[in-house]
Amino acid sequence: MVRASNFFVGLVNFFSLLGGIIAIAFSLYIHFHGGTACQNSLFKPLIIIGALFSIVSLLGLLGVWFRNNILLFLYLIVMFLFIITLAVFPVLVFASTHNDDGGGKDGYVYRVTYNGAGEAESVVGFRQYRLANFSSYLRKHLVNGRSWDAIKDCLVDAQVCRSIAKITNKTAQDFYKINLSPIQSGCCKPSIDCGFEYKNGTSWTAPESGIEMINSECFKWSNEEDRLCFDCNSCKAGVLSTIKRVWRNLAICLVVLFIIIYAVGFCAVKNNRENRYIGYHGYGYKCNP
Repeated sequence: MVRASNFFVGLVNFFSLLGGIIAIAFSLYIHFHGGTACQNSLFKPLIIIGALFSIVSLLGLLGVWFRNNILLFLYLIVMFLFIITLAVFPVLVFASTHNDDGGGKDGYVYRVTYNGAGEAESVVGFRQYRLANFSSYLRKHLVNGRSWDAIKDCLVDAQVCRSIAKITNKTAQDFYKINLSPIQSGCCKPSIDCGFEYKNGTSWTAPESGIEMINSECFKWSNEEDRLCFDCNSCKAGVLSTIKRVWRNLAICLVVLFIIIYAVGFCAVKNNRENRYIGYHGYGYKCNP
């Protein structure tokens, strides 16, 4: 009878193998049948990730199926390397990220003042993001050159500003109270210090006095849906802030999962040894490894 640990390791690796095959098949389909610019940029990452998951999952499945401890040990070694990589990589990459709001976050809060009915009303707006707050490694490998072109295509395809574009019945005061995501804050509106006049979600008018050279990002803004502020450093900073948060949460979940699989994998190795011992001494024949 298959032990619970062997069954668990086999089940997990079956689904991870299936996921790896699906990733490879999808990337090949995009490559040969064509796709959007965003989909084409995912070809190599999907192939690599799918191949890695497939190879590791095969080691685990074959080790459990044939009760081969050599394959299981190789599987556990690779899993150990995965755990170390996922635990250390975020620390190394995000260690040099600077914070400027004193609250452990990557953005700073604007305070916007409106004059109306003879009174001044101060409203705490959404968080703004600065590219300089992130490490040179992240800026160089993720948001510069061709890498950013691919990310920008994905942002346009994903229509990340769609919900903001639908805002047509709110005043500027109401708009500044909306809780925007880092990407929406950086990519879907001009920087507040540009002095643009709010019209609706993604439509802003330059001030009559002209754009002041307070922020060079102001000249990159466009009301066109496929441009907006996707070339702004604030947009790149918003993407990096999102990647940082998602990667941190994902890394924690994966490390916990891999540790559980790693521990159960050792139980499977022990089960294989016990089965082999029984095969020799309990029934007088040798079990297949």
